[in-house]
Amino acid sequence: MVHNSQINDDNQTYFTSLIEMRKAHLTLMEQRLSKGLDTSDLLNCIFNFIVRAKNTGVLLGSEEDRSTAQTFLNYWSNELIRLDAPQDQWLDSILADYDQNKAPKLDDKDCPYPGLEVFKEADHNLFCGRTQLIQECLKKLESQQLLVVFGPPKSGKSSLVLAGLLPELKDGKLEGSKNWCYLKPTIPGSYLPNNLDNLTLEQIKLEQIKAGHEKTCNTVLVIDQFEDLFTLCIDEKSRKKFADNLLKLSNPENKIKIILTMRQDFKTYFENLSLLSHELFKNKDYVEVTSFTSSELKEATEIPAKRKGLQFEGDIVDKLVRDLVGEPMPLPLLQFVLMKLWEKREKNLITEKVYREVTGTPKPLGQSGVRWALSHTANDFYYDDKNLSPQEQQTLKRIFLQLLQPSVSSEVNSNRLQRKALYQESEDKEQTNRVIDKLSKANLLYLTKGTTLDDDQIEVVHPSLADSWHLLKSWLETEKSKMEDSLALSLDAEQWKRQGRNPDLLLNGKQIDQAHQLIKYAEASNVKYVGTSKCPTFLEKEFVKKSLRRRQINRVKRALGSLFILGLIIGLCSHFYIADLKESHNSLIKSQLENKDIIEVPIKIVSDKLENFENLLESNRQSIQQVEDIQRNAQQLLQEAKTTQEKVNKQLEMARKISQEAEDARKEASAKSGNFVWGILTGVVGTFVILFLLELYRKWKDS
Repeated sequence: MVHNSQINDDNQTYFTSLIEMRKAHLTLMEQRLSKGLDTSDLLNCIFNFIVRAKNTGVLLGSEEDRSTAQTFLNYWSNELIRLDAPQDQWLDSILADYDQNKAPKLDDKDCPYPGLEVFKEADHNLFCGRTQLIQECLKKLESQQLLVVFGPPKSGKSSLVLAGLLPELKDGKLEGSKNWCYLKPTIPGSYLPNNLDNLTLEQIKLEQIKAGHEKTCNTVLVIDQFEDLFTLCIDEKSRKKFADNLLKLSNPENKIKIILTMRQDFKTYFENLSLLSHELFKNKDYVEVTSFTSSELKEATEIPAKRKGLQFEGDIVDKLVRDLVGEPMPLPLLQFVLMKLWEKREKNLITEKVYREVTGTPKPLGQSGVRWALSHTANDFYYDDKNLSPQEQQTLKRIFLQLLQPSVSSEVNSNRLQRKALYQESEDKEQTNRVIDKLSKANLLYLTKGTTLDDDQIEVVHPSLADSWHLLKSWLETEKSKMEDSLALSLDAEQWKRQGRNPDLLLNGKQIDQAHQLIKYAEASNVKYVGTSKCPTFLEKEFVKKSLRRRQINRVKRALGSLFILGLIIGLCSHFYIADLKESHNSLIKSQLENKDIIEVPIKIVSDKLENFENLLESNRQSIQQVEDIQRNAQQLLQEAKTTQEKVNKQLEMARKISQEAEDARKEASAKSGNFVWGILTGVVGTFVILFLLELYRKWKDS
């Protein structure tokens, strides 16, 4: 930004902006009307104005701005003609052509938009578009001591009071308000007892004296974010004392005007406070911050830009306004996109090319440019390795799921939490702080500074991020499913309790595993779902535990029953197997006996032949030749008999071995069958004993 009132270029002078030209125009008008200058001096001032205004055309790219500047030139050219000035002073009063090369380069610190920060009193000249609400506040404050400004989250309540109302009061817009004593704005905070000490009448009068005011002068006390009285203060007595002190201070005799800002969704919390009895609340005589109209959005965009010399090419502002009209919380979205456009400016100009780059072209169906810009920024930030490590990505996911939680309806609830509420024992505290600071720097989280670092309040830049950023949307859909499961578990547990803990109402099958996993997840992440009780409750834990135990008992019963049936089957199979062995053994013995009869027949034949031989030998003893022949025959017969006897002996030995092996096999089978049957009988008896003991244990537990 050029800080001087003019720019020197080729010995020519320029107004730095249309705003400065307008101020010079009004000053010159006052001088002419007051007749404080003689004619020659007035002519010189008018001529100098025309020269500077003509040359300022090189800086004005907007058609609207150029038209306004040419109107000023025409007015003062006519005035020169009326004053009979030389023709060369007024003849060529045409605005110079726009030249981007001669445009001033705006400095980063001269940004006309605060981004997600609240407008402070020093930003008064940049806070635009809320003239009607400021006038309404002034009117009410003129006739009452207590003014409450309600509004939706991120509707600009704090900015309205700090950058809009207070500067107007200090400028004397109310009678005598220029000389009032203005105390430093405060918030209830988590250290409410300390803040109570500063709310006494004596302390306030002491602050008046320190500020150089008399005790009798009017004093203005601003308490911002009054909902902290309910969200951060857990002590009911301190809360009531704080509210009572406010009512005492608002007594007209004390000449203290109190201004409160508070979220509209906390209005019902006044029911438990003495503030409700105040006439202010009975008559609903307070200010409600409404959503921006299209003309207010245009003012909030254009006027700060003109005051800093920033220009928009074409109809960029109109496009922004069309995107934002109808948004429930347009201010943070507007500031977010304007900051992104400012970062990509070319000298003092925001071009159409930059606008298309920031807002996306083409955009997804049904998604506005500002929402696309927000989701695109979040997506790029998450997946850029330079921004987050894998561990920090998990931390980011956890933080967003604590700040944005699904409800039983299709809406997503945005929470504002203290920094310390986002810490987890299982995670490094420094890592959590690092991710929060990175998200805040990227304009994805809105951070309100607290008394200490732990007291910083954190919230998502805009709830629309839950719908426009697809990754976050998928996380929330998973959480919604878990929340619905949690609600179903809570209802089942309550019904089980109402029915006298009827075991038939316990969970079965996959329901048990899902409930068990849900409780483990909730305990690990310290999650509390909107629309349900604190999760998990003692009743829900007991309900799931009983369901798990019943499933274990049923599994044991089924296992024992299976063992019993298996034992019976094995017993029957063993019985038939042993019977088959006995039958095989008997068949083998019978076969051996038959083989013995077959062997005895040839032995008998041999014996008969020997007997016949002896008879023959006795009858033919006298014939030697016959004897020798008979002897040879006998020897042959004896040799055959011996050979046959050896074969018989071998077969008998083999039969005895077979008989012995059969007998051993029979004994071994008999022994094994006896042991197996005894084992089966023992297992069956043991099974019945275990079932009996389990039944006794269950009855003892139920009693």
